[in-house]
Amino acid sequence: MPKRVFNARVGYASAQGNFVCAQAGYLSAQGNFVCAQAGFLSAQVNFICAQTVTLSAQVVASSAQGEILSAQAGNINAQVDLVCAQADRYLPKPNPIRPR
Repeated sequence: MPKRVFNARVGYASAQGNFVCAQAGYLSAQGNFVCAQAGFLSAQVNFICAQTVTLSAQVVASSAQGEILSAQAGNINAQVDLVCAQADRYLPKPNPIRPR
């Protein structure tokens, strides 16, 4: 085999090897990009979970505030009943009309 043909074949094989290495690097970069996207999606999911936990805590806090307001309303009702009872006790009673 002439030396030129041999050198050409060696050069072609070397170019094919470089192309394969370039493809491998490209695939590796694509893999890294996919992993980065997965990490981003995971971070988004974690953020949504954190928001859900926050909203859940706010609902619990709102519920507790509702219970407090309900208890305060009950307390005010009891105070009104007490004032009415005291008024009934201390206000003068009308004199009944005596039949003749």
